[in-house]
Amino acid sequence: MEAEFHDYENNEKWRKIFKNMNSMSQIFSSKESRKIENKPLNRYTDVVPYDKTRVKLERYNFNYINASHVAVPLANRSLTKYIWSFLVNGLGTKI
Repeated sequence: MEAEFHDYENNEKWRKIFKNMNSMSQIFSSKESRKIENKPLNRYTDVVPYDKTRVKLERYNFNYINASHVAVPLANRSLTKYIWSFLVNGLGTKI
């Protein structure tokens, strides 16, 4: 693992990954996270969920939280995890 990390560092592979991620961010929208009422719910201005994969709250007067559904293919079962940028008391529990 350490050798692989050094390979990424020495051969600018991180830059390629970031470039790819950056180009994907231009394809997928994140309009919900940019709404004025949702901005305070984002801990960081540059870390927001895509509209297509964001977690939508169902039991509240609002449905936005800065969290994304993430598929875990190596789990060999249907499994969804959430990446929580922050946890709002009462809205959920840590996984």
